This record gives sequence, structure tokens and C-alpha cells, in this order.
Amino acid sequence: MDSEAVTWQSFADRLVSTFRGLSARSLLIISAREDELRYVQFAGENDRIYAEASGAYPHTSKSAGVLASAGWTPGTNLAPNWSSTLRVPALTAEYTAFAGMSVLALRDSFDVTSPG
Repeated sequence: MDSEAVTWQSFADRLVSTFRGLSARSLLIISAREDELRYVQFAGENDRIYAEASGAYPHTSKSAGVLASAGWTPGTNLAPNWSSTLRVPALTAEYTAFAGMSVLALRDSFDVTSPG
């Protein structure tokens, strides 16, 4: 993606389309070029999409608050990644909210400046 042409909104719209087509046993990982610890990842299953946001990235109380407010579930000592699940097929509004959670994680919690 050309970083100049891609806005966070167009990125979220593309995620919605991607989620609709994510099949069972599919994996999607989106990370920052400059730091592989800033990522969200998705695993497609027959009836749901599992999502994780990095728990390895050093979170501040503000960035953790962003994730929690967006609907991510905090990890544990054994599984430190934040998580969320979307049952599929889903309504457009549900796919859009799931994409929005991902944008908030990348942009507002992990400080990724551009989706490009």
C-alpha cells in the first residue's frame, strides 16, 4: 500500500472486506514496519475470527486503556496478547466495529502513524 494514498478510514474499509473473505485456517498479521512488536493478527475459523493485539509491546496505562475501551480483552501472564472474537457471518456494522478496534490498537495504542 502506498502510505500517501492510504488513510486510516480506507484501511479500515479494506479490513472489513478482508474479514468478509477470511476463510477457515487463514491467518492475517498486520505489523508496523519499524517495530514487529506492534501488530494485530487474525485467525479465521469456520464460525468466527479470532483477533489478537500485541501484548509484548510495552504498554503504558494510557495505551492499555485505549485497548480496553475499544473492546479488547487483556491477556494473562501465560498468554499476554489482548484478544477479541467475532462470530461470522456477521453484520456489516459488526465487521466495521472489529476493523475499528484494530485501527485503534495500531494507531492509538501502538502509535503507528500511517496504515501505509
